Formats: sequence, C-alpha cells, structure tokens
Amino acid sequence: MELIFTPVILFSLLVGFYMAWNIGANDLANSMGTSVGSRALSIKQAILVAAILEFGGAVFVGSHVTDTVRKKIVDVRVLSLHIGPEAFICGMLAAILGAAIWITIATYFSLPVSTTHSIVGAVVGFGIVAAGIDTINFGKLAEIVASWIISPIAGGILSFLTFTIIKREVFDKDDKMECAKRVVPYFVGFVSTVLVLSMVYKGPEEPPPRHGHRRGVLHGLGDRGDEWRGDAPLFEKLQNQGRGRISAGGELLQAFTDPHGLLRRLRPWGQRCRQRRRSPGGDRLCGPNG
Repeated sequence: MELIFTPVILFSLLVGFYMAWNIGANDLANSMGTSVGSRALSIKQAILVAAILEFGGAVFVGSHVTDTVRKKIVDVRVLSLHIGPEAFICGMLAAILGAAIWITIATYFSLPVSTTHSIVGAVVGFGIVAAGIDTINFGKLAEIVASWIISPIAGGILSFLTFTIIKREVFDKDDKMECAKRVVPYFVGFVSTVLVLSMVYKGPEEPPPRHGHRRGVLHGLGDRGDEWRGDAPLFEKLQNQGRGRISAGGELLQAFTDPHGLLRRLRPWGQRCRQRRRSPGGDRLCGPNG
C-alpha cells in the first residue's frame, strides 16, 4: 500500500482538477447563465463570483454531501468483505474519472447535465461491479433520486413566487427605481439568512484538532484560539464555534440589509486608517492599536 500511495495521491489530484474543470465548464454555466444572459454580471464577474462562492460552499457546507457520496450510497462494510482498500481507492477514482469524462462529452455537445447525477451513477456502477447489487443502499439512493425530482419543482415554485412579487411591487409601479430600492433588500436579506443558517447548522461539525500546526494557527487568531485550548468539553467548544458563526452571520446580514448602519460602523475605522498612514511609519493594516 505504501508503494502506491504517492502515485495514487498524485493521480487523484489530477482527476480532481479534471473534475473541477468540468464543473466549471458545465455546472457553472447552469448556475450563472441567467445572470450573464440578463447582463446583471459580465462573464469575468460571473467567473470571479462563482470561484469565491463555490470554493466557500465546498469548504464550509460541502462535507455532508461528500460524506454521502463517500460511504452512504454503497455499503462500505459489504465492500470490505469483497475487495481490499487498494481496490476501493481505485474504484472510487474510476467513478470520478468516468463521471468527469461523461461531463466532458456532454459539455462538448452543449448539454446541461448535472455533476451530481453523474457521480452518483458512477459510484453505483462501481459498487455493483465490485460486490454486486446488494452493496447499494437503496434507501439513501431513493432519497437522492427524490431530490432530483423535487428540486426542479421547488425551483419553479419559488421562481414563480419571486417574480410575481417583483412584478407586483416593482414593474407595475410608476417609480420603479424607488420601489426596487425598497424591495430588493428584503430578498437579499432572506438569501443571506438562508446562507447563514446553512453555515450554522450544516457547517463542519468537527472542531479543529488541539495539536500540531493547526493549533498554532488557532493561537495566532488571538481570543478565538483560547476557546479551543485546554480540555474544555466538546459541547462547550461547539457552542463557542456556533456563537462565532452566528456573530459573523449577523455582520453579513447587516452588510446587505442595513448598508447605512454598516457605513456608520466602518467610518471610525477609516478615520483611524488615515491617521495611522499620516503618522511616521504608519501601519498599512490599520489595526486598532499598535
């Protein structure tokens, strides 16, 4: 196993980059196509926004989906009785490579397909070949397939309701610009609330480890690092983590729904920056104190 570990890691990185490229070529076009088509965003702006948000979503709330693909579609215990760890690694690599190749073909023919559908089907195919149909978790697979049916229906209903409100509150009014300024913050606030709640309830569940270089990073964060030091119970650590997320979520909501209040809070910071830069050897980071 040790002899093939490094080549497998390198190959998996290449396959991962190839899959990410396919996601950008197909899934990104699906999600950002309406924004670019309506000229709300340029292509460069859409790529920048998608790069930041997709990376953030994968890091902060992608662990649950990864966990489902990793061990809940196929029964790992049944697989362990039929194949070894090396074969399992190679099978998963074959699944993601097969899904990536299919998405490349679909992209070439301008077909908007789902990477989720592709990777789930690839994992199911690998499980059947490796250990037979008994290795498939049909209960979880039924939930996934049901979500594929529910998603477009729910999207259509929400889109209908959203545009109906916009049409009634903005397009049908005489002063459309002022009405838009009044209505849009509510939509942005709602979306921001959903994002914050997803961070709070679906973010990474495990606290950072208390040893090694990661602990040094937490020490460098100041007071936040103190919450993870020592032998505090796990529940208390998760409470501290949740409070930090809720606090960050509150700042995010204020930024979108109360821009004037946010500017009032940022004004002292800007004045402090100007004073520090005027002083000899001023700090460009503009911290509160030297």
